[in-house]
Amino acid sequence: MFILVFRPHQRPAWATHYDCESDFVDAFLNDNFARSCNAECTGDDLDALSACETDDDKYQVAFERVGHDLSALTRLDSAEEVGRYFIENDYCGRHNKGHEAVEREAREIGWGCEESEVVE
Repeated sequence: MFILVFRPHQRPAWATHYDCESDFVDAFLNDNFARSCNAECTGDDLDALSACETDDDKYQVAFERVGHDLSALTRLDSAEEVGRYFIENDYCGRHNKGHEAVEREAREIGWGCEESEVVE
């Protein structure tokens, strides 16, 4: 399980959790990021994905494509990492971190955090 934080240039950040990398790849294949991230899955993307030997390789292709037009696409892999993301201003960059969205996702998957940990 992991959380992705979508951090665009001029809009508020949002976050979504995924059970596994293939769930994220499936969302990309289904064009879930076509509007929000300007990342429509094209024929070239399908070719790149079908050339991949492993699910990790497919995840990397989708991650790069979805994150291409964003300021940052940040992956958080544990409750501890979420806590660090909140507390350390420079962790994963300072810009548009979407603390409320990350907190909501963390709580939903049982990685709860104390409100005092959230640094705006």
